[in-house]
Amino acid sequence: MTSAFAGLFLANSHAELAAAVDAASGFLEHGGVPAAMYPYCLFLLGWAELRLRRDTQRAVRFLETALRDARTANLPILAGRIAANLLFALAYAGNFAKARDLLEMMDATLDRSEDWHFYDGGIEIFARGFLDFWQDDLVNAERSFRLLVDSGGHGASYAALGRVYLAYCAAIGGKPGEIRAAHEQILAISKNEMHGIP
Repeated sequence: MTSAFAGLFLANSHAELAAAVDAASGFLEHGGVPAAMYPYCLFLLGWAELRLRRDTQRAVRFLETALRDARTANLPILAGRIAANLLFALAYAGNFAKARDLLEMMDATLDRSEDWHFYDGGIEIFARGFLDFWQDDLVNAERSFRLLVDSGGHGASYAALGRVYLAYCAAIGGKPGEIRAAHEQILAISKNEMHGIP
C-alpha cells in the first residue's frame, strides 16, 4: 500500500503522475486499504487527480467521499484539507453554486500547518478568488489573489496561480501601473514542471 500511494508524491512528470494515480486507484478498488486509512487514501487520490486536470469530476467524487468518511470518523484536520481541495475542484469544474455552499460550511479555522503547506498551501484562498473572478467580483478576487501572493510559496504553488489571475485582473482594469506590477509578478512563476504539473 505504501508503495502504491508514495508514487503520488514521487512522480516528476505528468505521465508518471497519471500512472501513479491509476495504480493507487486500482489498489484501492481491490480492497487493499485498511478501513482506518480509507479516507486518507481517497483524499490523496482526489488531490492527485485534481493536479492532473484530466478528470475533475473523478477528483470531485474521490474528495466528496473522502470528506464524508473523514467527518464520520471525526478527523477534523483531514476533513479541513479535503474540504479545501474539494472547494477548488468544484470551482475548477464550474460548479460555482455547490462550491459557494461548501465555502459557507467550511470551518474558518482550517489547519495551516507547515507540513502540508509546500504541497497545498493557499488552495482555499485561490479557490475563493477563482470563484469571485469568474462571478465578476473582481475586487474580492484581487484581494484573495494578493493575499495568496503575499503569503509566499514556491514558483509552482497556488501563489503562482494567484500571480496569473492578478495579471488577468490588471489587464481587465487597464491601469498601466498595475499591468507593469503584474508583469513583474509573472516573472516569479516557475517554468519547470514540478511533481507532474506544468
